[in-house]
Amino acid sequence: MYILGLEASTSAAKAMLWKEGEGVVAVKMAEYAPEDANVTTIDADAAVSATLACGRALLEENGSPAIRAIGLSSIWHSLLLLDENSRPLTRVLTWADTSAAPTVAKYRADLQLANKLYQSSGCVIHSMYNLWKWMHLRESGDVPAETKRLSGLGEYVTYVLTGKHMVSASLASGSGFLNLKTKQYDEEILQMAGISADMLSVPVEPGEGAGLSAFAAKELGLPEGTPVCACGPDGGLNHISAGGLSGGVMTLSVGTSGALRMGADKPAVMEKPSTWCYYGGENRYIAGAATSGAGNCVKWFAKEVLLNARSYKELDALAETAVSDVDGPEAPFFLPFLFGERSPGWQDGRRGEFAALSGNHSAAHLYYAVLEGVLFNLYQNYTGLTAASGSVPTEISVSGGIVFSPFWLNMAADLFGIPLCENTHEHASLLGAVYMARKAAGAISSLCVPAGTGKIHTPNAVGTERLRARFARWNELYQAQLV
Repeated sequence: MYILGLEASTSAAKAMLWKEGEGVVAVKMAEYAPEDANVTTIDADAAVSATLACGRALLEENGSPAIRAIGLSSIWHSLLLLDENSRPLTRVLTWADTSAAPTVAKYRADLQLANKLYQSSGCVIHSMYNLWKWMHLRESGDVPAETKRLSGLGEYVTYVLTGKHMVSASLASGSGFLNLKTKQYDEEILQMAGISADMLSVPVEPGEGAGLSAFAAKELGLPEGTPVCACGPDGGLNHISAGGLSGGVMTLSVGTSGALRMGADKPAVMEKPSTWCYYGGENRYIAGAATSGAGNCVKWFAKEVLLNARSYKELDALAETAVSDVDGPEAPFFLPFLFGERSPGWQDGRRGEFAALSGNHSAAHLYYAVLEGVLFNLYQNYTGLTAASGSVPTEISVSGGIVFSPFWLNMAADLFGIPLCENTHEHASLLGAVYMARKAAGAISSLCVPAGTGKIHTPNAVGTERLRARFARWNELYQAQLV
């Protein structure tokens, strides 16, 4: 039995072929043309065409096998306006589009409203969400008069492939419109936005869907009616493929930016807006946090402070000298907000800084502080997430550029005090889409799949004690920082 996974990401179309009993057969990726995608906006029709072409090419390169079901993945937060014929009126506004910032700032100042929306939807007031992109367009007078429907990239892919306006409830939960408890659109939020539920795609349980449309069947070279799962969110599917939906495994991504996600059996939100919570599937939820400073801070330091690019091996050696000299000075502290702050404070104007810096510190101490500060920001969110969910993971599945730095990985294992398992799969979200389709095809009974295997980094008790003590001081500096 073969399964096809398709993904329309921010910058590329991707496809994965899976064979039951063997696993991943092949993966193909095709970047969008520069004029079709620029990170903040995407041409919807071009992205769909690229995704279908990528899928067809993959199938033809592998003997055109019979496909039992198709799983779809796309970005979690995006807005696309459609006319009465479901044709795009705008380009897709992605999660990276911050044009709604002025409107967001106005509504965020109403603390009572901000907390009410957060408690019901699990989403903070932020420009990345569909709701606030729409609110900004509406209040700015930039909504095309022909607008009849609000969609997103993943929803539009689903529509083209099935002819149905439906969306995975997991993807919809990242829009800002969905009530986490009912898994339906929140009436009060709809009233605030000035729209009705029939202007949005119908939420369905992850894994549910419809048959392949005649148009998409022709484009893919597959039979019309082939089962298609409504599109799921890339981050949520990544979490599923790592075995995180059941709650025992936390996923930690330290790439350009940082993110951590944990499974929960109920909506897990903080007392005040800080972390986020979305629906995962099977009455399970995914609570998480995103940070703006991670690998980009490392890249900045290597380029602008060290004045040249270096490998992780060279940088690791540099960082090790900062802690190997027991008689040397204690490292300074780094607040990793060079690119603003997302979780937990959501302060776009917060900036990075070194603290407790002295003339005895070297570049090695500064670099060590950068690595540590990035992890401290993530750990800060972790403490809030575990408090909100009431559970502590037994393992952390880690991915991103951090896997190329053994020193950084060991530091993370010590700080969190939990074994870290390297997840080196390049296309984890696509794999999650495949799992969703496998469930639809009856190959698996649940999306709570076992955790993957990889190199394990075990925490050192002495390192844990030292880093937790430094984190307490770092957190004091964070609380005292002027924004």
